[in-house]
Formats: sequence, structure tokens, C-alpha cells
Amino acid sequence: MTLVAVLTTAFTLSPELTPVFIDKLGPGWQVSTWNNTKCDFVQSGSGTALSIVFTEPWGGCALDHKDAQRRTVPLAGDAYAALLFEVDSDDASLNALSVYLDNGSERIKIRKHVQAKLARLPMGDLNNTGGEFSRIVFFNAGKIGGITAKIDNIRFENARAESQNAADAPEQALAIKIDPTAKQAISPYIYGDNTAKNRNVPFVRLGGNRWSTYNWKNNASNSGIDFGPHSNDGHLSESNEAGRAVTDFIAETQRRKQTALITVPMLDWVAADKKGLVALPAGPDNDRFVPNTTAYQEPFVDLVERTKGTVFAVFYSLDNEPGLWASTHPLVHPDAATYQELADKTVRYAAMIKKKNKSAVVFGGVAYGFAELVNLQRAPDARGRDYTEFLLAQWQAAEQKQGQRLVDVFDLHWYTEVKSERGKILDSQSRTPSKQEAELRMQAPRSLWDPKYTEKTWITKVLGGPVKLLPRLKQKIDANYPGTKLAITEYNYGGGQHISGAIAQADALGIFGREGVYAANLWSHGYQKGDSYVYSAFDMFLDYDGKGGRVGATGLQATTSDLDASSVYAMQDEKGMQLVLINKTGANLNAAIDLGRGDLKSARPYVLSAAGKKPLPLNPLPLTGSKVQYKMPPLSVTTLALTP
Repeated sequence: MTLVAVLTTAFTLSPELTPVFIDKLGPGWQVSTWNNTKCDFVQSGSGTALSIVFTEPWGGCALDHKDAQRRTVPLAGDAYAALLFEVDSDDASLNALSVYLDNGSERIKIRKHVQAKLARLPMGDLNNTGGEFSRIVFFNAGKIGGITAKIDNIRFENARAESQNAADAPEQALAIKIDPTAKQAISPYIYGDNTAKNRNVPFVRLGGNRWSTYNWKNNASNSGIDFGPHSNDGHLSESNEAGRAVTDFIAETQRRKQTALITVPMLDWVAADKKGLVALPAGPDNDRFVPNTTAYQEPFVDLVERTKGTVFAVFYSLDNEPGLWASTHPLVHPDAATYQELADKTVRYAAMIKKKNKSAVVFGGVAYGFAELVNLQRAPDARGRDYTEFLLAQWQAAEQKQGQRLVDVFDLHWYTEVKSERGKILDSQSRTPSKQEAELRMQAPRSLWDPKYTEKTWITKVLGGPVKLLPRLKQKIDANYPGTKLAITEYNYGGGQHISGAIAQADALGIFGREGVYAANLWSHGYQKGDSYVYSAFDMFLDYDGKGGRVGATGLQATTSDLDASSVYAMQDEKGMQLVLINKTGANLNAAIDLGRGDLKSARPYVLSAAGKKPLPLNPLPLTGSKVQYKMPPLSVTTLALTP
């Protein structure tokens, strides 16, 4: 018996799952408590969770199944295979949390020590082999009070899902082929984030609009249009100790064994104080800003170099989205940025950083999106020239003049412009997206590379065909400044609370590795690790077994016979081979996989699906020489770990 079979065939809640509490109580469910237990509904991520505070020992929060007259309505235990729910708590005493079912008078069984973020409790473990029950109880079985837990996405896995035969669902044949001789290195920095709170990722960026006006001497910054209007404040750090907003970040990333990317402002003015609203533009008559130059930033770089450790590096990013300076920071830069201004500033600031550390990795460009890449948001000196090509050529000329490379990485941000009937898919974090929204999201990463995929956006209208973003940029790099690395330090595809978000995110990570991207950082749009399917997609590469299992740093060539329905990425390390297999359809995909090598003896799948936000292990698969058959569950991401 496997832990996960077919768990979803639709884009809303699967018919194989029966809801009890998902954002709200399901039909017929009511809450009761005892021993001063508090059971409230609170905001969690983009939805609602059940917050339980066990004020005293032996307290409980029960979900009772009753009719409108509050009469008990029993449920048949043999209708369900397992109870599933998610737990979010930092409380070390949570090991006292117990769960049991009862029929109103007789406790069936206590299941103690529920600590996993995703709990799946088979009905047999709850000692229910078919008898009726009417109550789910979350119980403090410890001897202390004050325990707090958030419980979310409570649902039953129906018995049909546990025993469903493959013949019950429509299937599609799929051919997957791996070439283990075609190898390339995968940069560890593609698994990046814009917050250090995601402990698993090896690369974290400290960036965004705020950092364009950051004054390192007192940690003041100006909000611009983001949180304003135009407030000077201590949002980045209330401390007046020089550089504290950055040195604290560096210390945190060093502790978590992460490489950091910090921002060096290039605007001509930065915030002078933390006194609130600023009404006048920067300039000699407004002492709310101070002039910013390379000389002003040089001691800041000195401070960073003294603060960073010797094992995990700190990289430098030259400002943020300059094509939008006139709109995001009009008090500081009221006029549109120009080609020459950005080229000159980038060269000056990069040279200053390299003077302090010739081995420093410097990111330049930091474009907000497609329009900036083309003409710097219609810059006044564009004159029909391609901005990306111009900037790269200017960097190459600076290297030839100064005798060293100054800018190592061309950086851009990429937020999909794809829209469903509900609006931009990027903006939706719905738990129940429409079928169209989910399908568009799962296909959207193909615009990063696929010459045969044309998204329906204004960008493809301008181009007259597919975006194929990464090949397009690599061609410009090769033609204008060979050897420049490529980074996408902000991106997002939406779907944080739906399996389609995990599928798009996993696909993007696989594409970054295969296409040779140097660094990439998710911009989370408000959700944090633990409450998002998007972060669960990172687990499929960085912690697929919950024990630190990671994919290898050597990529292998992998192909699939159906790009609309699936994606496949192959990696290897000294332990063996790992495949990340993505099923974008609502049906089983019966994959015939040719591994290209016959020395692998064990194949263990770990599956992320609509059943929950953590990968679950399946039974090992049999191998025949270099071949293995795997039935990819609907709407799922699988990491297949293969070892000799």
C-alpha cells in the first residue's frame, strides 16, 4: 500500500478528499472546547487557520459533526483512509499534541506526538477500522498549559484514494529519456529567495525599492511610492549603528550557511533621517536627503568586507530597477534614467567595489522586466538601440580600459504578464483557482526557454513570437560581453496556496539549472516557508525526503515526449541520480523512463501533490536494466531518487 495514490483530478478540492476545515468549517462541522482552551479562526498566509491555545493541561478543541439542531451526525469510519492536516507551531511543547476520534462517548485512540508540518494519520493508526465516529479532537496530553498551535487544511482522504486502481483514471503514455553523458554544472545560487526566513535555500538577496535610498550610516531609507507616500523612516532598521540593517542580515545568513546578495545604492541621494513624510525633492534646499557617491559608499563596502565570514560569500547588487526610478522614487530621481547614466554609474560603483575586493561578485542591470531590457522604459536617449546590448557593450569597454572585469552578472527581474479570466496569474494565491488560471500558470515557465511556446501577452505581440527569454539574453551576452553570467533575482508565478504554484515553481527551478542561470531569487509575494506550495517546490530539490535529501549539482540531458503535459530534469551526484518529474495534467502519466545507465538498483519516489504541502514517500519502484516505469500522479511533482 502506498501513502499517496491518485489524489486529485480537478483544480478545486479533489473528490478523493473530504474537507473538514479549509479556510472555513466544512458543512456540518462545529467547534467545542474544554479546560479553558481557546479555539479561534485567524489569518494565516492568504487564508484562515484554526488557532488553538491550550491554556491548561488536558484541554481540548473538538470538531463535532452535527446537524442544524446540534444533533450528532455520525460518520462511517470505513469511508476514509486517513486524516490529513497541517500544523504550524514554533512551540517546543507541541509534542504533547494528541489527536483522536470518538463517537461522542467512547475515545477510539490517542495518536500522540504530532510534530510534522504535514500530518497524515491512517484510520488504522487512529484505531478506526470501520466504526462510526462524530468528533475529531485536538488534545493537550501534556502536563503543562500555554501550548499554541495553528491547524489548517483538515480533511479526510477517502478510502477510494487508498485503493484506487490505475485503470480507474485516464492515463497517458509518456516517454522520458536521460543521457548521462551530456553533463553540465548547476549553480547552487539558483535555489534563492528574497528572505532569509527560508532556511533551506543556499542564496538570499537583500534588495527591493527601499534599498535604493538606504543610508548605511544611520539605516534610514525612503519608502518612495511603496509604503509612503515618500516617508523617511527606520523600516530597514531602527538602529542608528552604521550598517546595522545589512550587518544583521549578513550575520543571519552566515549562521544559516547562506550566501548573501546585498544592494549598494547608486541614486544621487539617500535618506538623511527617520522623521517621516518628505514633501520636497532631494537637492541642496532639502536636508531630508544626503548626496550619494562612490566615496560615500566606499566605507560601507569596507564594513561589509569586514563583517562577512570567510566561508559563505557576500555578493553585491548595484541598485534596483533603475528603469522605474522616476516612478518609484520621484523625489530622488524625478527624470527618467538614461542609457549613459546607468552605464557610467554601474562602471564607477563596480570599480569601487573591485578596488576593495577584486574577487567580489558584482550584479548589474537589475532590470525590472521586459520593457527595461528593450529600451530602459523608453529612456530619452534610447534612439532605437537595444538597452541590454548597449549596457553589456559598455561593460566590456570598461574592462578593456581598466584591465579587469567589473560586472560579473547581468541581473533582471521576471514577473509573468500572463492573465486568466480573473486577472494576472501572478497576483492570485487562491486555494481554488479556475482551471484556466491553473493551466496557464503551469505552462508559463516555458517562456523562459521554449521556442515553440507562445504565451498570450503584450510581450509576444511586440516580439511577434515566443519570448524564449534565457536563450535571447544569452545570445546578447555572447555577442556583446562573453562570459557574463545571468541572474533573475526577482520572479514569481503565483499560486502559493495551490498545487499549480508548486508545479510552476519546480519547473522554473529545473529550467534555471538546465539553462545555465547563475542565480535566481523568488520574491514571495507575502507567503512564507511552511504555508506555501511554492516553497514546497524548493523541497523537491533541497529536501525531498525530509532528511536533507538534495538533488545533485551536475545536470544531465533529459527529454520528455510531451512538453505540454510534463517536464523532466535530471541531476546526479556521488550517491546516484535524481529526477524531478512534473505532471501538469489531471490524469495519470504512465512514464517509461530510460535512465541511460544500468547500474542503478533502487528507485524511490517522493511526491508533492494536492494532498498536502510536503513531499510524501511512495514505495520503491522496480528497475529492469536501465529502464523504470512510473505512474506520475495527476498534478504532481515527483523527485525520483535512484541509487546503485
